[in-house]
Amino acid sequence: MKKLLSKLQKIDELKAAITDNIGSQNTEQQHQNGVQESWSMIQVLSHLVTAENGVLAYIGKKMQDPSKIENNGLLGIFRSLLLSTLLKLPLKFKAPSALPKPKNTETLADLKANWETNAVKFKAIIDNLPPNFEDKQIFKHPVAGKFNLEQTFDFIFDHMSHHLIQLENISKSLKK
Repeated sequence: MKKLLSKLQKIDELKAAITDNIGSQNTEQQHQNGVQESWSMIQVLSHLVTAENGVLAYIGKKMQDPSKIENNGLLGIFRSLLLSTLLKLPLKFKAPSALPKPKNTETLADLKANWETNAVKFKAIIDNLPPNFEDKQIFKHPVAGKFNLEQTFDFIFDHMSHHLIQLENISKSLKK
C-alpha cells in the first residue's frame, strides 16, 4: 500500500507541474494551438483528465464484482513495461478511439478541479483495496491491455510525462 501511495504522490506532483506550466500562459495562449502541435494546452490537459476519468470509471466498474477480476501475470508485466518504454520515446501517438477529441472550451480551473477530485478518488481506491488485491488486473488500457493498480499508476504517470513534453513544446512555440 505504501508503494501505491508513493506512486499517487508522484502523480500529484506531476499534475502540479503540468498545471503550473499551463498556468504560466495567459488564457488566450492556453487555448491557442502550438505551431507544430495539433492541440492547445487546454486540449492536452482535457485529454489527460478524460483519460484519468476513464481509468476511474473502469476501476469502478471492475470493483462492482471483484470476484471476477483475474490476477496479473508475466504478460501484464511485459505489456506495462512496453507501454512505459514507448511513452518515454519522442514519438507521437494517436489517442485511442475510445476517447473523445479533447475540448478547447474548458478552463484551467475546471480541469484542475476535476484532477483534484480524481486524486481523492484514487486515494479512496487505495484505502479501500481489499486484501491481496494489489496484483489483480483492475484496469484495461484500450491498446496495451490489462494492468494491476501499480501498473495503472505507472501508466498514468508515464502518460502525463509524455504530454508534459508536448506542453513544453507548445509553450516554446507560443513565445516565438
